[in-house]
Amino acid sequence: MEGKIVIHKTFGEGKIISLKDNLLTVKFSEKESVFIFPGCFEGVLTTTDKELESYSKMIINNRKLEKKLLQKKGLNRRLLQTRRNVPRWHSYISNRNSGRKSENLSPKNKSDIGIKRYEGKNFFAILEGEGFQRFIDDNEFIIPVKNNEAVASIISKGDLLFCLKDNKVCHIGIVLSSPTAGETDGKDEYNISSQFIPVMAEVECNIVFDENIISHINKNKANLVLDNIAEKCPYINNIEGIR
Repeated sequence: MEGKIVIHKTFGEGKIISLKDNLLTVKFSEKESVFIFPGCFEGVLTTTDKELESYSKMIINNRKLEKKLLQKKGLNRRLLQTRRNVPRWHSYISNRNSGRKSENLSPKNKSDIGIKRYEGKNFFAILEGEGFQRFIDDNEFIIPVKNNEAVASIISKGDLLFCLKDNKVCHIGIVLSSPTAGETDGKDEYNISSQFIPVMAEVECNIVFDENIISHINKNKANLVLDNIAEKCPYINNIEGIR
């Protein structure tokens, strides 16, 4: 990171001298200053360097999700250790330049009638619709039976739900129990009890839903989605039940 150029709103352009623990030292034309990293990139410092910008955003997102998860009731306290999995600057740059996995996922993933479970953990994509946040605050998700029965009926405890909004993964749900049938306002529905984890990064997951709001995903595609999430949010692999 040494030598990277940053811009301060008062001191102007400066050059990074060192990053030790959370302390970023920058040399400006008239003085040297020390900033708290990565918070200094949330309004104090900016940079035109894409690698530095990407790295600082990754660290900031990690800290935000860390705080948010620890505030949610019932989450494992191992999340306090998530920073250990965040790469150092040199490791981060090395991994970026050594053939990263592509985020361009195949858009063809249509569910079909008579769908069957894969062996082991299964993966599903769900559309985040109106009222979604209200549901996940109670660790549940309700979907109508119509057009969704074939897929919803094979969901089981331990499966993962990729919750999508505008084709980006916003939450990962860890299914706590098999769906139960119910009814609201005369309409049949499934109640899926899950622990929902917010994803603090933009990760595309191209899924074709047709008329349904839930879709079964094959393991290869699901693991690619998880790899893309973990690349931007390293803390994900520390959450029990994700992998």
